[in-house]
Amino acid sequence: VARRGTQRAGARKSVELPRRRAAKPWAQLVRERITAPLGMVDTVQLLGDKAPRLAPAFAGERSTPPWEFDAFSGAGALRSTPRDLLLFGRAIAAGRDGPLGAAAVRLVTPQARFDGDIGLGMFVAGPPSRRSFSHTGGTGGFTSYLLIAPDTQEVMVLLASNNSSSTRLYRIGGEVLANRYPATARPAPVDPAVLADYAGVYRENKANAYTFMVRDGVLHSRGTNQPYTPLIPAGRDTFLRRATAQAEFTREAGKVVAVTWLSRGAVRTARRTEATAQQPMPQAQLLAYTGRFRSPHFTYTVRAEDGQLSIQRGESQPFLVYPASGKPDWFVYEAVDAEAQFERYRGGGVRALVIHDKGAFRAQRID
Repeated sequence: VARRGTQRAGARKSVELPRRRAAKPWAQLVRERITAPLGMVDTVQLLGDKAPRLAPAFAGERSTPPWEFDAFSGAGALRSTPRDLLLFGRAIAAGRDGPLGAAAVRLVTPQARFDGDIGLGMFVAGPPSRRSFSHTGGTGGFTSYLLIAPDTQEVMVLLASNNSSSTRLYRIGGEVLANRYPATARPAPVDPAVLADYAGVYRENKANAYTFMVRDGVLHSRGTNQPYTPLIPAGRDTFLRRATAQAEFTREAGKVVAVTWLSRGAVRTARRTEATAQQPMPQAQLLAYTGRFRSPHFTYTVRAEDGQLSIQRGESQPFLVYPASGKPDWFVYEAVDAEAQFERYRGGGVRALVIHDKGAFRAQRID
């Protein structure tokens, strides 16, 4: 048995509104309307006699207690199994004619834009004739990935009893989607002189921007908190990222003003901003900062790869950082509002890391 779910700000409403309307506890509503009709006998909020079957939870190499909560129960309080989630996925794949009826259709009908299209908690990818639906989640010690392909009636369930496994699970799911929706463009040469037309920062939303830069005669791109990836020309204003995604630039009066990414069945458009792409630091300079730093509560790991510095706290997700303008040995986080400062010995070597995030947290270098 493994826990699944993702905390969302709207999850509390998804619990409170149905509970008030039906005048029944949320867990009872889930059982009566979803799990019992579908035969999901192992999907429960309270384990009871199923407790011995709960997979041990880990955060990296450390064991960790599972989360227990009620107010946000719609965001991950249910425990389930691969068998039950396959039943749930098949019910969604069956659509209106399946056991969930119209509810299955409402669940996956696009409601807004969030990393592509999103329904009621379900990511929606692909054209209407060949949709894919997915949901990812994680709570303390657990992570999950559910992918549904109605056209082939296939369902994929990935569960891990380690919350540091999310990147691996998402990568597997991403590869499946990339195979379902491969890039259609083909490599074609372009004049290297035009690559500068595309360099810049393109904003998709508050949380994500795409940055393009030219390095050694090759156009590179990255999303927020992602490393740069070299692109392959595929004709005028079109580039490939490996064989899994393609970028199509839009021009107005001859000037590049926007980019549209076609990736894994999602269509994501970003408008060009006035910001300029920041050039990576030389790898030799970044290596001076790499190593492990220990504070009273956490160990930080600093890595440098291909001109990019990243900082990881414990077993959590690494974050990319970028040189702060006019502040030597200072770096800014892109995905969160924080800064990193490196302290040096008089001889010049880096001795400590200070994270400035609603306070200053110092970590001494240990190797």
